[in-house]
Amino acid sequence: RNLSAIGNIYIAKGQLDEAMTIQRRSLDIKKQVLGTLHPSVAVSLMDLGSVCHKRGYIDEAISLYKEALRVQKGVYKDQEHYMDFGVTMHTIGVLHQLKGEIVKAKEALTNASSFY
Repeated sequence: RNLSAIGNIYIAKGQLDEAMTIQRRSLDIKKQVLGTLHPSVAVSLMDLGSVCHKRGYIDEAISLYKEALRVQKGVYKDQEHYMDFGVTMHTIGVLHQLKGEIVKAKEALTNASSFY
């Protein structure tokens, strides 16, 4: 948890190279220790996706958010966590929109709205 928090501090400071390195390391450690289907892994995937987005690596960010969504759906099987799915889908939609992929953006955003 602390490593991810340090990565988020680097994000806030705009030190994206350092943030990316730390967020990747945090994700790797969490996957090794907790396995791939764990809520904390989903959070780390989104944190790394955020760094990629800020650096302009939109394809990688989309991939990371989609992986986070798969983890969320694997971990949370109840309706209590539908909002988490919606937020992640919304972010995927926004990223597709940034790429000019309007059909994919519309699909993702429409799916996101079904979780609210």
